[in-house]
Amino acid sequence: MDHTELKARQRALREVEPLRSNPELQMRVHRALSWLEAAEAARDADSRFIHLWVALNAAYAVEINDARRLSEQDAFRVFLRRIVELDRDALLEHLVWGEFSDSIRNTLGNRFLFADFWRHHRGELEAATWKSRVNREQVKTAGRLLGKLVPTVIHIMLERGDVAWERASYPVVEG
Repeated sequence: MDHTELKARQRALREVEPLRSNPELQMRVHRALSWLEAAEAARDADSRFIHLWVALNAAYAVEINDARRLSEQDAFRVFLRRIVELDRDALLEHLVWGEFSDSIRNTLGNRFLFADFWRHHRGELEAATWKSRVNREQVKTAGRLLGKLVPTVIHIMLERGDVAWERASYPVVEG
């Protein structure tokens, strides 16, 4: 699945029930697709990774009110649980265990990706360097994983237009 296929599917479904009466889902999918398109057009691994990360955030980010203050990590866990439950065809299971199990295992074993490693070696954690010569394989691997994960998530969301979604973090504001 790529942007073109998913955009065609979104266009076919957006005026059909139940997706037509699900504006939160429509907005999430629209935003995620726009960033997926940018990722597919990216000319470098860093841009591709960042665009895919923003696409994933567009799909899952929720408004967090003070009464129910969730951390970003908690919000992401809630989203992942939900998307796995909605995945009737086990597409995510195939990605994680079939296509990317070695990449995920290697990434999780990479000490350079954990804040505690950096806190130990350098006082305060700083941002990664754009187009750096180091850690290229991690950026490329994460980009490949997100490049499959994001379209799969969008596909699942489109196929389950009957599911109500929480209000997105940044609703559309006209003007």
